[in-house]
Amino acid sequence: MSSPLADLVVKIEGMGFLLLYCFAAIIVSVSTSEYSYCSMYPEYNVLYNLTRHNNCLDVKKVFDLLQPLNDVDNKPSCRLHIVKVLADHFGPNATIPHHCRCDGGLDLVQYHTNVHDGTTDHRDACSKDHAPYRTLYNQFFGSHHHHDGQCRTHDSVWYALNRINKDGNDTDRCQKDFILHLSYSFKHHSDNCRCEDTSNLPSTRSITHSTTSLPTNHYITCQRFNSFTKLMHLVDDCMSANSVWHYLDDLQVKDPECRKIIQRYLAEQYKNSISSFQNMGICTCHERSQLVDHHIPHLKNGSLSQCSNTNGTYSSIVKEFLKQVQGHGCQNHDVLWAKLEGVQSHCNVHHHHGSCGQWTDCQQDLIIRAAVQYPTANSDSCVCVKANMPLTSLFTAATPSKTTASVQTTSAPTTSVASIFTVSPRHFTCAEVLVVEYIALAQHTTHPEASPCDPINGGSDDAYVLASCNMTSPMTWRRGKSIMTDCKSNTHLIPGFTPISTFSQDNFNSIGSQSGVFLECYNSGFKMAIQKCNSYPEIIHVEGGAHFNNDPNNYYVIV
Repeated sequence: MSSPLADLVVKIEGMGFLLLYCFAAIIVSVSTSEYSYCSMYPEYNVLYNLTRHNNCLDVKKVFDLLQPLNDVDNKPSCRLHIVKVLADHFGPNATIPHHCRCDGGLDLVQYHTNVHDGTTDHRDACSKDHAPYRTLYNQFFGSHHHHDGQCRTHDSVWYALNRINKDGNDTDRCQKDFILHLSYSFKHHSDNCRCEDTSNLPSTRSITHSTTSLPTNHYITCQRFNSFTKLMHLVDDCMSANSVWHYLDDLQVKDPECRKIIQRYLAEQYKNSISSFQNMGICTCHERSQLVDHHIPHLKNGSLSQCSNTNGTYSSIVKEFLKQVQGHGCQNHDVLWAKLEGVQSHCNVHHHHGSCGQWTDCQQDLIIRAAVQYPTANSDSCVCVKANMPLTSLFTAATPSKTTASVQTTSAPTTSVASIFTVSPRHFTCAEVLVVEYIALAQHTTHPEASPCDPINGGSDDAYVLASCNMTSPMTWRRGKSIMTDCKSNTHLIPGFTPISTFSQDNFNSIGSQSGVFLECYNSGFKMAIQKCNSYPEIIHVEGGAHFNNDPNNYYVIV
């Protein structure tokens, strides 16, 4: 039988437990609500979701996501909180998950001082007074004795990053400093560190049993582009090297990251190939029209001289695939990818202490120049197929053009238009020589029959069409066949280098209309060459939009 004193002790202990439980609940509630406002930041949400779905986020992207949280509302709480949450979740012994594979390195050879964000560098003070900072610093920037240089996933960084703030006083500045400079260094000087989930990728054939696949994080996004899937399926297949430029250019316009992904992928697939597919007898490449050496196209915002002075492969690619095509002959695409990955970016503006303030993507510059010369597959004088394919099939895709380029000077073409065309007198066509030449020279074309071009009303300058094609005055132009009706058909009867324009009625109205040169059907629209008002000839993709001239269904052949 219990005593009154024992009953009292039990009641007190019970009340104490209840009080302790309520106090704990209050703490949890406060802790949860204190950081609920952080969910308004997308970077915070992406990182927090790693606790629910641990994907193969590479360590480079960690600092890309943390850097925007460095100064949220002038308080570091969201950044400090998410680092602690992930450190507690993954712990000190986290390793790369089995379903993730990482390629590339972390060769961050220089800590860049004077990064222009309005803060002071704290490396020296943090390294001297704070051991966790020093340890993590050596993993990325230290000597080769400490620096492993291996690409890895995000998992292992959280515990070490959290310790920078956990140990000692006033150490938030050290964590912030480390995130700032890692983000900057990865963005400007990182190797191709990339991690991918191997469990969900589609199977693809590879060269010499290579196991490299496409990165999962952006793969689904890139798949929606026909250019991406076309290039992806080139593994173990044949195509003339110069026929890939317009696919790369299309991806550059739509999503530059997809362009970089497919380049890295194909470079990896072919890096272990002992010899080219041509030399191994897998692919046969032939001329289907006379090879012509090209001059280097002038671009309005180009960087030819800067990119040519880099230590990479920019100049050698220009020589091999543009300037001296005749000497190198027709080549299969597999010889291009490793060379293209060797093109280095150029630093335009140097900060103090050797850091770079502005970079030029020389790969992009090169792709645009090559795509000007090879705007379609049919503009390539070469064709490559599997060696066991009948030779007669080499020329079924396209026959030798009657307008093969013969002009190789850097001055405006003086070839007589009448001597270029061999066409029916009732059918308007455009000279490939002139269409490409005007674009390559970035030359604004004029013509005495041209209509006034008003940039306010949009549209394009029909002088480019008149100068490049065997046209009559715009006052006589009428609406012919619909471009998209032909593109959606299986016949594709409208040939490349046909003059086209937007029409809202049967007769041509120059005000606001967009005339140009049809090149080829592409994706859900087509490609055309135009000269916009007061501008230079260029190649555009018409695939949809609210404006009348952006709707591919409004374009017709000019008759």
